Amino acid sequence: MRYSVRDGVAWSVMFGAGESYLQAFAVFLKASTAQITLLVALPSLLGSLSQLASAWVAGRAIQRKSLIFGGERRRRKRERQ
Repeated sequence: MRYSVRDGVAWSVMFGAGESYLQAFAVFLKASTAQITLLVALPSLLGSLSQLASAWVAGRAIQRKSLIFGGERRRRKRERQ
């Protein structure tokens, strides 16, 4: 549940900064229409490409379980120390 909340917070920050603030700031800085279009489209494009890359990495991983739960193991190790 904790990871779900963190994911939701990260998405909210990304959406709030990317969808609301950056475009208005770009207009304030007198950016061209093409620049604002890139600013709007680039986050979605990069997100889609990173999903494709992560699927490729997961397909090449020897043990998918260790890839998925690797962060959990590191967190537990830090808590023990």
